[in-house]
Amino acid sequence: MKRTFYRSVIPVKSGSTRTDQLRFIDSLNSMDLLIYAGGEEPYCEFAGNINDLRLPGQQPEELKLILESDTPTVLLLVQGRPRLITGFLDKTDAVVHCGLPGFEGAEAISNVISGKVNPSGKLPFSYPMHPHHILPYNHKKSNLYFFDVKEANKIVQTDDSPSLFPFGYGLSYTVFTYSSLKLSSGSMTPDSSISAKLTVTNSGEREGIETVLWFISVDVGRITRPVKELKHFERIRLKPGESAVSCFHITSDLLLYPDEDGNPVLEQGDYSVMAGGQKTGFSFHQE
Repeated sequence: MKRTFYRSVIPVKSGSTRTDQLRFIDSLNSMDLLIYAGGEEPYCEFAGNINDLRLPGQQPEELKLILESDTPTVLLLVQGRPRLITGFLDKTDAVVHCGLPGFEGAEAISNVISGKVNPSGKLPFSYPMHPHHILPYNHKKSNLYFFDVKEANKIVQTDDSPSLFPFGYGLSYTVFTYSSLKLSSGSMTPDSSISAKLTVTNSGEREGIETVLWFISVDVGRITRPVKELKHFERIRLKPGESAVSCFHITSDLLLYPDEDGNPVLEQGDYSVMAGGQKTGFSFHQE
């Protein structure tokens, strides 16, 4: 079945006088919901290089104008890479990263924003906050240096990645809570293994799927390591009020990292295990 909503498509008039803009904003206030579809044209089959991460064309001006209204606004980002939305986020009620979904994308997007489908996707990258400082999720601590805006020519280091949304971020129409992260042992050798378990609970009112992301990091090492590395993930479907246990089997090969010559090595030391805001640790010894 298909239903047509008349007057549902509203042209955005750019370059008009402020009086015309205010009249346009006033017309938006009579709407129940605004959906702005922005982003990029498809470029998968030809060159898609860009040198500017801002939304292309008149989209920034159009979006700024639309967000002056009091009507709840949903921003759809049809894009193959993260375009900058920092200046619009505070005034937007919801943001959907749609990727480049192809011919059936419109139906998939409509199913999500209408509530027919409960979304369960996770960001496969760190969404940048600024145009000139884009870090992967598994960056090294030495990457986090910035110019101090309060003092000229001074460089400072921070422990926080300047991303708008972190790697693995994603919302749902329900709420999942994590608890009781435990390890089967507090120490490990090359010939042994450790089992990590935690409980995931659907604390909301709707059935949904949660993707549990398991990370490992080394606290101190001879070789500079990433702040964390994704080692395992698991998708769990839960009804409201239901709980399940997610398991992660840790073996020594998951701790390997290349040395200065590119050879995989196992370093003794303390390691951290993280998932869903939970964190615990274990020590690794050669024997």
